[in-house]
Amino acid sequence: TWVVSQGYIFLTLIVGVISMGKAVKLLTNNSGTSEFFGSLLYLFSPITTWIYFYPVHLFVAAYAFTPLVLWMSLRTIHSPTHTNKLFLLLSSLLMGTTALTATMFITATLTIFALTFIYSFTKHKIKSWLITLLIYLLPHLFWILPFTTYVRSNSDDLQNSAINREITASTVASEQSNNTWTNTLRFSTAWINGKAADQIYTYQARNWFRDNPLGIN
Repeated sequence: TWVVSQGYIFLTLIVGVISMGKAVKLLTNNSGTSEFFGSLLYLFSPITTWIYFYPVHLFVAAYAFTPLVLWMSLRTIHSPTHTNKLFLLLSSLLMGTTALTATMFITATLTIFALTFIYSFTKHKIKSWLITLLIYLLPHLFWILPFTTYVRSNSDDLQNSAINREITASTVASEQSNNTWTNTLRFSTAWINGKAADQIYTYQARNWFRDNPLGIN
């Protein structure tokens, strides 16, 4: 099980980096130079170290499959062949693993929609963009439609729920004070103040980070 888990995490890193390079190449209409630097910047971005320092499936999936879907979408818009449409559909199914929380899926989807729309608009291929949009959303309608109906009918109850009232203010305050760019670079986020049921801090390196603002001994 451990080997499979670590193999999957390593595979998502490769998929994300390669896919981002391919997507940048299509977006810039450039040669292998833009592809290389697109992959390089994605690999060495702070988000990569933040995600893979403590891998959580939701974020790992978004890291890998958002650029994959973006790449397949751009390919389909550029050349709407049956093969490209099939690959887009398969990558969309993989993207469904980010829907463990709707917020993550919606954020990644809006990013893809924005970039592909700009690309299709400049190429005068809006029709291809609409077809791509339909292919991407089709496998997810089984949960998007019930989810939308549930949120609309229960929005007041969700906003007034006890758990929402309990975590909202404290979560925002903690993120504002801890989720700075310097803290992110050294893997220190709002989670640093999380406690277990016995009131012991779950992040074992908390005191070290607190005593070393620059992250060095």
